[in-house]
Amino acid sequence: MLYTKAELLMMPLGLAVVLLLGITLRQLLKNKALWIREIPLQVLAGLTLLLEVAKQVYHLFILDDWYPWFLPMHFCSYFLIWYAFALCSRGRVRQIAYACSLYGGIIMTAVLLVAPRLILMDACQNIFASFSPFHSYVFHLIVVAYWAWLLLLRVYQPNKNHIWQATLLHWGMFALSISAAYAFNTNYVQVLTSTLGLLEKVRLGAGQFVYNLLIFTGGGLLVAGVGTATYCATNSCYHRLIRRLGHEA
Repeated sequence: MLYTKAELLMMPLGLAVVLLLGITLRQLLKNKALWIREIPLQVLAGLTLLLEVAKQVYHLFILDDWYPWFLPMHFCSYFLIWYAFALCSRGRVRQIAYACSLYGGIIMTAVLLVAPRLILMDACQNIFASFSPFHSYVFHLIVVAYWAWLLLLRVYQPNKNHIWQATLLHWGMFALSISAAYAFNTNYVQVLTSTLGLLEKVRLGAGQFVYNLLIFTGGGLLVAGVGTATYCATNSCYHRLIRRLGHEA
């Protein structure tokens, strides 16, 4: 999927802002306590929740065009759950929420970079045309910022148990999305049909049950795979940092 001219401008611009802000925050907060370094993430989490409330109000009461598609049953809606858990928890539970945010955020960012219209649709064409494209563009950039800042601010503490814990939690959300897709006849997480040609051929050829089993299993395995790769990378960096800080002390 080729980038449009608008995407060629707005995608690098948005990602550059996310990265520059993250690097600036890292420099400002690198010697601060963990709870202080977590404040930017709490701000981002609060913004996503406010944006979601605003979206529901906008479609329910202003446009009066609300229908089940606006329920937070999409993959990108899962971040609302992870961020809320991170906001309302502490210690190990918060770190699990961070792991879910990190693994899922990497997956979403990869799709966003390869095929932005699969996620943003035409939001980049005119971000300020209405609330909907603005919400889509800003929300997904916040998701990118959240996982990137988790690493830049040294907030996430890698743990191999996070791999299976995050996978199970994603599977739980996948199961909920599948149930909602059939209950509301709405194509959450591509449950009913697929926009990807190969997967749609599988659905038509092997049947709906096999297709759903494939995307359910494959989605969880993708999270586990990204989690494993992330753990290997972050664990190595984390321990190098701990050793360096120990020597400096």
